[in-house]
Amino acid sequence: MIEVAPEVRSYVRLDALAFAPVLVRPADPALAAELERAAAEARTRLAGQDLARLPRLHDVRAMYHATGTDPTRRRPASEALLRRALQGKPLPQVNTLVDCVNLFSLRELVPVGLYDADRIQGRICCRLGRTGEPYTAIGREAFSVEGRLVLSDDLGPFGSPTSDSTRTMVTLETTRALAVIFWPASRADASSRLLRELVDRYCCPPSSQPA
Repeated sequence: MIEVAPEVRSYVRLDALAFAPVLVRPADPALAAELERAAAEARTRLAGQDLARLPRLHDVRAMYHATGTDPTRRRPASEALLRRALQGKPLPQVNTLVDCVNLFSLRELVPVGLYDADRIQGRICCRLGRTGEPYTAIGREAFSVEGRLVLSDDLGPFGSPTSDSTRTMVTLETTRALAVIFWPASRADASSRLLRELVDRYCCPPSSQPA
């Protein structure tokens, strides 16, 4: 589904999950409660620890360093989410599909990109961003991806382990979605099963649910 450029194959392993059809809703109380529990568990488990020494965070940071990117300036989305949880700040609740991805990312401590599949044009490639390749990121202004790990299609870059673009963002109108997990190559046995279970539980249209 995704072509991985030779220059990034040694340090990243992509897991692409297609979801169709999906029902994206504004919120789900049970999912919100799961997010809150995961944040509370992280605060208890990691209290007083040096995050830089956590193996899962270290491996993701190493993936950034491999591209020459400073992960303390542009943090991986998973680390930014964890730090927010540890500070006791409310976790963002966007919609049920985004929230499922955030819950998975918080539990696995790995960045995940989420995209409306109908807004992607042509073939997808994971590569390093080129000179003069920005995009408008969600909640940001122009985001430069030069030298950074990115996903691109026929129209150019649209996603990264740090921040995704508004062009391919998931909305309440999304019916086909693509999630891309940016596993560090060192986590060869990591599983995406939890993410699929969460999406099946909270974003499955009634007609697709088991009888």
